[in-house]
Amino acid sequence: MAEEFKFAQEDVWELEKEFKTSGSGSPSRHLLEGLGSKRPELTVFEFTKVLQIPNIDRDDIVDILKDYVISR
Repeated sequence: MAEEFKFAQEDVWELEKEFKTSGSGSPSRHLLEGLGSKRPELTVFEFTKVLQIPNIDRDDIVDILKDYVISR
């Protein structure tokens, strides 16, 4: 997902390392924090479009975000 958002390769490696290292935190949290600083203009709609790309396929998160947006 980081590659879809044009993260630098070093940042992608860090996220992959975080993913492979048990107990070292959440790569998703690091990705979202990075998006907050690198892509502050990113909308929920744009984010959900990336989550639906076939090789990412995180419809579980899309469903949560839809529920959140609808309830607002």
